[in-house]
Amino acid sequence: MNVRVGDRFCTAVDGLVPASTEGVVQAVDQDSVTVRLEDWRVGSNTFPHLRCSRCRQSASGKCLVPHPVASRVDMGGMYSAEREESNFSCRACSQTYSKVKERGVTSMHGARWCFEGQHTSAPIPQGDLRYVAEPGAEVELASSPALQRELDRLQSDYPRLQQLTLTGDSDDRPLCFSPVLPQLRVLHIYDLQFESISLSEATTPLIEELHLRNVVDCNFEVRLSKLRRLELHHVTQDDDVINAMLQSAVCLEEFDSYKLWGVSKLFFASNQLHTVRLHRSDSLESVTLWAPALKEISLQAAYDIKHVKILDEHWLKAALPSGFAESSFSVNLVNSCASRKLVRALSEHPRVSSVEGPDDVEEFGPSPMEALWQGLRGRAVHEDDDEDDEDDEDDEDDDDESDFGSEGMFTDRTEATTMVPDSDDTSSESGSDLADEGVVLSRAGAQKAEGNAALKGGRAYEAAAAYRGALVVLGGHSSTEALELQLCCRLNLSQAYLNLARETSQNHRHNATKLAQKACRAAEKALAMQAKVEGGPVRWKVKAHFRKVEALRLISLEDALAASSESVALESDAPSLSRQNEELLCSNAIGHHS
Repeated sequence: MNVRVGDRFCTAVDGLVPASTEGVVQAVDQDSVTVRLEDWRVGSNTFPHLRCSRCRQSASGKCLVPHPVASRVDMGGMYSAEREESNFSCRACSQTYSKVKERGVTSMHGARWCFEGQHTSAPIPQGDLRYVAEPGAEVELASSPALQRELDRLQSDYPRLQQLTLTGDSDDRPLCFSPVLPQLRVLHIYDLQFESISLSEATTPLIEELHLRNVVDCNFEVRLSKLRRLELHHVTQDDDVINAMLQSAVCLEEFDSYKLWGVSKLFFASNQLHTVRLHRSDSLESVTLWAPALKEISLQAAYDIKHVKILDEHWLKAALPSGFAESSFSVNLVNSCASRKLVRALSEHPRVSSVEGPDDVEEFGPSPMEALWQGLRGRAVHEDDDEDDEDDEDDEDDDDESDFGSEGMFTDRTEATTMVPDSDDTSSESGSDLADEGVVLSRAGAQKAEGNAALKGGRAYEAAAAYRGALVVLGGHSSTEALELQLCCRLNLSQAYLNLARETSQNHRHNATKLAQKACRAAEKALAMQAKVEGGPVRWKVKAHFRKVEALRLISLEDALAASSESVALESDAPSLSRQNEELLCSNAIGHHS
């Protein structure tokens, strides 16, 4: 039964009108009770039997709706040993908020509520996501030792489950996830380790939205014909796995990926597909699309992209309405290595409305780091053919200038790297060469300053990128100033790698070991270079040894013992060291021997 209070409607449980409304009932029939309460204001009366259809709470006080988990968009954050800050935006209300955990206490900043206002019993308009889901319809499970048992009981515990969010940051035993949830429509999985994920028409036939983040190296089988929105961030899978999922998603409307790795060719086919974003798909070479409703395709920072094919015919064409007109769409190739031939072919395609090419933005465009990787990978925009570019051969010892890979770590890639000449003689340099070196030193110095600021701010990823950029800019310049700058960059690069290794040591031990190895190599290079810098301070040598010890400690305690002894021996070579550095070095060595 519905009860109208003023211009608002609420629900009377079991058809009973609350006792507090007696004496003011205007009209009664079997379906509704009209109640005149002119003095009813928010918070002035309590109606325990009246429930708001938006917040599902008693119709008294304010209507307060928290941000739905399914509408949460992760905007990144800052994390340290003392403080964790996670930033989010809400698709339901278009507001932003942050969660800060400090000294074990979690606080919320920004827009606390998704909705704050008056109660209502009217049905929530379609498309309005600012409401509390029915009990058992929306569930969030966090990483815990019991998570596998909770996943196994989902069907019995939540038979009407429609939205499921799984979150965590765990390196525990991999999970197996093959739920039977016939009413599930939205599934988000963030930062969990899986052995297998299986979603099919037989078990989860109604899923329309699927988000995966940091889901790598698992048996992955997804066949969902009603899938409309697919988001894959930091996901690594093979071509066959991803394309099998796309083949079944014939109703797909939006595809969004960031650092989708392991794939070289992708095939999309959907009459409803309007948006395709493939951001930092580093190994992606080819994209084929049947998408008559396409509005946007982004291949930003696609360093290996060679082919984009727009199909004119497909068996899905028969399902288009009579007289359907294919849409025009824009293409984003910013910071990619697309050839001029590809850019020209897309520009001349009759459906393409605009093409933003690799070099169509000022300076480095929206991301200086992507522009740096673009330069490191070798731009192909000057090429006018379809021949594959031959990568420069690389010294195996120079892989600390390799590209970033899964989970923000580094993967080995063949790139042009900084090679320092054996000779420091610059007497043969011409005046123009010296002028050029002045520009190089200025650019490299700016990169180094950017790296220092990032390192000081706790952004080791950005710092490492900046230092590597400075080393690439310096190239083969061998003047004293250039060598000193390279030495400083290598020292700081080793520190950035160490910071990254420490940050990932608990959850991604394999990647942490690789980073520590790179930190060790960077320190060793700094040591070798210190001998070339005439009059180079001994403290640089000690710093390099100290960081080498720290790196080896993360790799292997056994290796660190020998390195510690080597560092202790340096004390006799460093009479100018401050007392603080001496104590730091000695305490480090003692810690390793113990």
